[in-house]
Parts: sequence; structure tokens; C-alpha cells
Amino acid sequence: MGIGKELGETLARIRKGLAETRAGASGVVDLVKKGTTEASDKALDETKKSVVRVKEALAEAETKAEKEAGETRVLAKEYLGKAGKAVALAEKELSEAAAKVKAKSVEGTEKAVAKAKKVLAEAEELISKIK
Repeated sequence: MGIGKELGETLARIRKGLAETRAGASGVVDLVKKGTTEASDKALDETKKSVVRVKEALAEAETKAEKEAGETRVLAKEYLGKAGKAVALAEKELSEAAAKVKAKSVEGTEKAVAKAKKVLAEAEELISKIK
């Protein structure tokens, strides 16, 4: 599968955004463990903003995938669709983490963030398959 330059650049932005989101989620857990709820909330807000940017880039990539030829287009759309679902699930888990932060539940926050990071890693894997 040989993708065009525009799609390749958008995929690079998606990978970067996914990595930033995973790192941000890890930072939330560290802050919760330290008992800094306000800082945790702020870090979680930034992480959620990162998810929004990833979703926007995914939508852009889906549009650009339409310009690709044959099998490349089909596979890119399939992987982007699955990655989009994974990112939506991660967003849901981050919302759950936010509720746990407010409840000052370190264990609950850790579990929700772990789930979010897992599905973000799955999304990264799917994006990396588009070549």
C-alpha cells in the first residue's frame, strides 16, 4: 500500500497526537497519586483537548483517504474507522477518569486511564498499518 504525501502527513499528526494523549493520561495518574486534584483536572482537560485534535485529524485523514487508489483507499478507510472507534472509547475512558479524579479515587483513575491508554495504543497500531 503506497499512500500519498497529504495522507502521510495527516497520519503523522495522528500518531503524534496519540502519543501526546497517552503521555498526558500517564501524567494524570502521577498527579492523582500525589493528591494534586486541581493539577490532575487541568492535565486531564489538556489530555481531552489532545483527543479532540486526534479526532479532527482522523476526520481529515478519512477525507484524504478518499483520494487514494484502490486497495490503499479501502484499507486506509478500514483502519481509520477502527482507529476512530478506539479513540472514541479512549475519550469515554478519560471521562470516566475525570469522574474518578473528582471522587479522589486513585485506583479508579488508574484503571480508567489504563483502559484509555490501551485503546490509544490499539489506535496507534492501526494507524501504523497504513503505509
